[in-house]
Amino acid sequence: MTAIPDDTKRAVIPRWLDYATACALKMSHSINTRISPSLNIDKSSSEKHAHVIDKWRTEPTLINAVDLVSESIIFKEYDSKDAQDAAKYILTNSPAMYSTQKDLAQYLLQATESPLQQNNTAINPALNGNNLKIIRQGLSIYPTNALAWSDLSIMYAGSGNIKKAKRAATVALALGGNNRLILRNSAHCYLHFKEPDRAVDLLRKSAIGIIDPWIIAAEMAISESAGFKSRLVRTARAIVVDDNLTRFSRSELAAQLGTLEYKNASTRHAKRLMKFSIEDGTENALAQVQWFAKDARVEIERSTTPILAPFEAEFWRLYYSRNYVQALEAAKLWSRFQPLSINPMLNVSALACTQLNYHREFLEFVDQALPIVRQDPVIKNDYAVSLLELGLVAQAKQVLEGINVSLLDPKEKYVHVATLGLMAFKLQQYSVGGQFYRSSIDGFERLNDKIYAAIAAFYWAREEQRIKSENAATLVKDAKQRMEHIGLNVLLDLLKQLN
Repeated sequence: MTAIPDDTKRAVIPRWLDYATACALKMSHSINTRISPSLNIDKSSSEKHAHVIDKWRTEPTLINAVDLVSESIIFKEYDSKDAQDAAKYILTNSPAMYSTQKDLAQYLLQATESPLQQNNTAINPALNGNNLKIIRQGLSIYPTNALAWSDLSIMYAGSGNIKKAKRAATVALALGGNNRLILRNSAHCYLHFKEPDRAVDLLRKSAIGIIDPWIIAAEMAISESAGFKSRLVRTARAIVVDDNLTRFSRSELAAQLGTLEYKNASTRHAKRLMKFSIEDGTENALAQVQWFAKDARVEIERSTTPILAPFEAEFWRLYYSRNYVQALEAAKLWSRFQPLSINPMLNVSALACTQLNYHREFLEFVDQALPIVRQDPVIKNDYAVSLLELGLVAQAKQVLEGINVSLLDPKEKYVHVATLGLMAFKLQQYSVGGQFYRSSIDGFERLNDKIYAAIAAFYWAREEQRIKSENAATLVKDAKQRMEHIGLNVLLDLLKQLN
């Protein structure tokens, strides 16, 4: 048994991005439209860019070259002679281990649009074509490069090395603790590895924690997801209306503040904030607006301003319109864009394994994922389900035996029990399989989870129907009654698989 997509607890958690991807998404800087005396955190965009150019001309070093190339990509000044010279300097002088720097330089020399728009692909450069050995060699040459340490943290996390991922994040903070990308990445790292209090604490104690909209949004979102009360709501309300900051830099703050207003029963105010958040917004804000519009049952017209990498929002749009084949492709793009995140892979599983029965395709996709995803116990369970459906019972048994059940929450444990039921049926141990399914259904009912009890009932009925047992008709009727009573489209569509 596999899960179904669930976005009920969505928040604007900051994405875990390497430096090159952050630049491509225009998120490496928060740019003011004019100087704000009260929020003196940035020069105006033109002044700041001119300063970067002057710095490169005066001191043509690798660090200044990377800064200029990154800025020029953000401002789309691909034809700038200074920027092109800096890009060529990077290609000639950047050590081999810094392929993300070379990717940026190569992109500036060739690009006419964002790399996240080209061919609708989304690969995180820090996890594509690099390896830990190369990055570590680079840091032995430039040990104080905070952004490289942040990228290293991402790579360690991808390989499943939790201890080293957190250590690299801590070093990045020590070297560049006032850099918003490093702050957001480190906070996400700690949250990912079950230390939300540490994540919130570092955001609250940072020097820019009460003046930078990106950091305020992160503190609010992580606090909410962890069950803490944000300390920055009043500050957020002041910042979100400050037109000295660009709309883009306030996008995620507006979306998270809108979420808070909605949960406080102020839907009208929430709608205004959500609409504002995507007038020039991030893909993360767009996904939050998609969630809000569905949950509040309101219409929000999407802005004509293009939003880069909108893969999660597109997945949910397609999924709720019941276009499961295209939703699966969007989920794959989302998973490639956020390769350390379990959520997009769970949605790939839900569609490939449950609605579409694309089991071989799911196995191949998981095999290409990072170790941190492949080692997740829920993904392992889903992987075993596909193996069982393809008749590869011995392999499925081995995968299931490798799952640390103690890491599963109660709901996940009963999903796992249902999968044991499926395996028993495949082994022709029909009585044992029925006992597992009954135990799973009873467990979900104790949790008052009618949706998952209905799904477990469906899978049990399907197996009994497959072997043409005398109990099949009764179990099919029970599954249908459960699913029809709930009335969710995804369950009604699943029922079509029963005769």
